[in-house]
Amino acid sequence: MSSSFYERNIWAFIQVLERHPEVFSKQDKADLKELNMAQTEDIKQISDTIEAWLNSHSQISTEHVEYLTELCDGKLRRGAGGLPVPPPPSEAELRKQLTNAIRRNRPAATQPKPKPDEKSK
Repeated sequence: MSSSFYERNIWAFIQVLERHPEVFSKQDKADLKELNMAQTEDIKQISDTIEAWLNSHSQISTEHVEYLTELCDGKLRRGAGGLPVPPPPSEAELRKQLTNAIRRNRPAATQPKPKPDEKSK
């Protein structure tokens, strides 16, 4: 079964999250977590939310477009052997993978710095 544009769009975004987490700032990661996209059942709405978010994040959008183009052309590869990336999974699995990718790339919780021990002075 062929995947829809919306599924490929989400799949490409997951690929950017997984393969290029360095292009996401801490604020970007926090913003993505707040969007809570994967809680939405409508795959088109999730795809539209990603597109709207990418409109204000040009560097990430550039990476996304590259992955989306390669995915649509069947040219997206992974690993040293250049194995093709599998097609997007089911809608339910896409939502799960999107949630997991956002979780894995969320900013680290800031922890208070320990105060120096007064006795060691």
